Amino acid sequence: MTRRLPNSDASRKLATDKAFANYASIVNPIDIAISNYCANLLNGTVGPPPVLGYKALLAIQHNDRQIAIDARIAQHSAMLIPRKDAQIWLRHLVQSFDMACERGEAGFNQANRSAYGLDVSNQQIPLLNTDDELLEWGPKFLNGEANRVAAGGSPVLFPALADVTTRFNAWSAAKTLLNQTEFNANAAQEVISGWRPQLNSFIKRMWDEIEAFNSQDPDASSRRAKAAAWGVKYVTPGEVIILEGIVNSNSIGEVGETPDITPTSDLEITLKNSTPEITGPALIYYFSTGPGLPPTDPSKTRTLIPGGTLKIKLHDIGFDEDNGVTTLLVQNLTANAGSYSITVVVE
Repeated sequence: MTRRLPNSDASRKLATDKAFANYASIVNPIDIAISNYCANLLNGTVGPPPVLGYKALLAIQHNDRQIAIDARIAQHSAMLIPRKDAQIWLRHLVQSFDMACERGEAGFNQANRSAYGLDVSNQQIPLLNTDDELLEWGPKFLNGEANRVAAGGSPVLFPALADVTTRFNAWSAAKTLLNQTEFNANAAQEVISGWRPQLNSFIKRMWDEIEAFNSQDPDASSRRAKAAAWGVKYVTPGEVIILEGIVNSNSIGEVGETPDITPTSDLEITLKNSTPEITGPALIYYFSTGPGLPPTDPSKTRTLIPGGTLKIKLHDIGFDEDNGVTTLLVQNLTANAGSYSITVVVE
């Protein structure tokens, strides 16, 4: 077995939490395995003035990040209806214009499709499936209808321009709020990321002291057990670890930030049936930069049916902990709760 230093934000927090819990439980000072220097950094008893130790500091930082992530996920869900409304009403605006042209109604001319920025030789309309498409085509359709009518064309009566504008503006406001929640989540992550070098140095020193404290024990397994009580992590290359979790209805479950996942790890993800049984697939998002939501790049997603297994090579998909790439997301696409299992082979 070999010692494995934390390589993710969550595992760094776990290392300080376990060390603090063991430190606080010790009654006899001679059993404390870390120096006063490390103890002060850990629990924040340095003064004056009073300062936070790493344990309390990380608790605040991770809580702030979780609040930001929750707000981001909530706003992502809140975007669904405004996005769908904007897509439908904008497309119907142009479709109604096209049908009026087909009927030969006065004030409607196929050549005036150009007012919307569209090809006049056919009746194709952008799908508007993404926010980028809505951002590009929404103003074109709205301004195009207004300009066409101002030039003497007949207005589309259903849906009326005012009603379509209302739906588009509702989506735009929701999108602005989503952008802000994304900024807040990323900012909270950057605060945590900024402490990584100091934490890495502190944890290494603390773990060195813990192992040195127990070095007189002749039994290697006993030494490791004592150190593990302080949070020191030991792994066996080739060991298989199973990570399991529950994904609730239409929710996103996060797996990862474990010291046993490294950039060259191969993951096997199995979606298991649950009670009630899953009736459809889940969507597996690869490790993605930043907290909270999955990436929008469809190349970074895979669907997985119940009972199926998906193998992912992390080094092929850009796993990079130093850039905040630490989380695997599993989203249930069905109305029922489901569970997943991830097999990690430790290097």
